[in-house]
Amino acid sequence: MVIETSSDEEKENTIQLKNEALSVTCLMLSAMEPELQERFLNFDAYTIISELKTLFQDQARIERYETHKAILASKLVKGKPVSPHVISLTRLFKRMENLGTPYDQELATDIVLRSLYDGFVSFRKQYYMNGLKHDLNELHNFLKNVEGNMIDDKRKEVMNVNNERGFKKVAKKRNNNQEKDKQVIIPNGGGKLRVASDHDCFFCKAKGH
Repeated sequence: MVIETSSDEEKENTIQLKNEALSVTCLMLSAMEPELQERFLNFDAYTIISELKTLFQDQARIERYETHKAILASKLVKGKPVSPHVISLTRLFKRMENLGTPYDQELATDIVLRSLYDGFVSFRKQYYMNGLKHDLNELHNFLKNVEGNMIDDKRKEVMNVNNERGFKKVAKKRNNNQEKDKQVIIPNGGGKLRVASDHDCFFCKAKGH
C-alpha cells in the first residue's frame, strides 16, 4: 500500500497560508468588542467572516431600508440653502454604497434634481432638455451657481418693486399737498382762514365753503 504525501513545496505553501490567515484573524479579533472576541476566539478568519455575515445581515437590511427611505423622503425646503441639502444626500448615497447597494450616478442625479423645490423647475427642464450629465460634486457646484443667480434676480425684483412704491408715495404726497393748497381760502376783507370742504355748509347747506 502506497501512501501519498505532500511535497515540501506544498507544505511550505500551507504553512505560509496558515500564518497569513492567523495574522488576519488576530487583526479581526482586535477590532471586535469583548463579547465578540470571546465568541470567535478559536475561529479562523474565513469562519469568522461567514458568522458575522449571518449575524448582521438582518440588521444591514433594516439599515438599507431606512437609508433608502431617507433618500426618497429628502426634499429641499424653499428658503433653505441648496448646498447642505446636496451634501446630506451625498452622504446617504455613500452609506448605501457601504451597505452593498450603491446608486448609479444617473439615478443619484435624478433623485437630487427631483428633491428640489418648485423654484428650480425651469432649471430642471433645461438640464434634461440639454442632456447634461454631472457627477454629484459637479452637480453640487452647478446648483450653488444657479441658486446664486436666483437670489440676485430676486433682489433686483425687490429693488424694482420698492423703487416703484417710492415714486407712488412721493406722487401721492404731492397730490395731497396740492389738495391742501386748493382747500385753503382767504376770505375777502381778512379774517380767519377757512378750509373748503365737501360737507354741507351749516348755514346755507351748500358744499365747498
